[in-house]
Amino acid sequence: MRCARLCTFLLILALSLSSCSHDEQPLRVAEQYGLAYAPVTIARELGFVEEALETLDHPVTLQWLRLGNTATIREAAVAGRVDAAFIGIPPFLISRAGGMDWKIAGGLNQSPLGLVTWREDLNNLSDFDSSDRIALPQPGSIQHILLAMASRRLTGDAAHFDRQLVTMNHPDGMQALLARREIAAHFTSPPYLFLELKEQGMKQVVSGRECFGGPFTFIVTVATKELAEKRPKVLAAFMDAVDRGMEYLRSNPEKSAALLAPIYQMNSDDVLDMLGSKGLDYSRDVVGIEEFVSFMKDTGYLPADFGSGGELFWATAVRDSDTGDGGGNR
Repeated sequence: MRCARLCTFLLILALSLSSCSHDEQPLRVAEQYGLAYAPVTIARELGFVEEALETLDHPVTLQWLRLGNTATIREAAVAGRVDAAFIGIPPFLISRAGGMDWKIAGGLNQSPLGLVTWREDLNNLSDFDSSDRIALPQPGSIQHILLAMASRRLTGDAAHFDRQLVTMNHPDGMQALLARREIAAHFTSPPYLFLELKEQGMKQVVSGRECFGGPFTFIVTVATKELAEKRPKVLAAFMDAVDRGMEYLRSNPEKSAALLAPIYQMNSDDVLDMLGSKGLDYSRDVVGIEEFVSFMKDTGYLPADFGSGGELFWATAVRDSDTGDGGGNR
């Protein structure tokens, strides 16, 4: 009898510990540097995520991981060291096709992207010859896929410029562009896009929107299956904190600029001007993913049987089909 009671007690204890164990694990969030991540930076600096996690039934600690690019984020997620991250749609799709079990939890922003050059003779993509080197973050990045879209439209070959590409992170790409020697052009995003275009003699050859053919989401929030299915309340709290960061930025642009300026090592007035730039919009909406999927399947970046639609989203996401036109703020 005592043995049976002991076994029952141990079973209840084990089940109790099991039910708590997932929520008591830390929430590990990978972030990157740039204006696209401004609401995340605000949420981090003002403690919005910690406040949201404190409302949960079980204590959840928070770990921020500063990782340099999508490749390192993907490696960390595969190793089980990341629960949520912020990346471009094409790298997300490629990693998903490669077996990653994460999905989109929501959009983060739409943003101006652009191919910038210092060369007077380069006014259109058709002016580039095979010796003109183009810097961008990495193969499979959103900049690469946008260039491939424009390339197929121009030449019929999505890979037309691939042999001219030079992999550089945004700061290195900007420095190489300003040096006016190693590369002819740099495909980049804010704040680097805005900083480059301020320099004398710099001009934009083509915009990301022109390459795509319309508006699109630049950065999405992705979450692992482990987080979304086993700790959905933690994911919901995190997404609410990011939403709060977006709302703070919209309601307090001057304070947001003052907070972000030292992080970006910029003047707060300059940051304020950039935050008000046309085309820079922070929202949980996700726009343009089906167009990316269709193009990337047609050109071999994704397998022909790659699934799309609802298979790519957790319940927290807002898709263009949910909003009618994919616009608006949430």
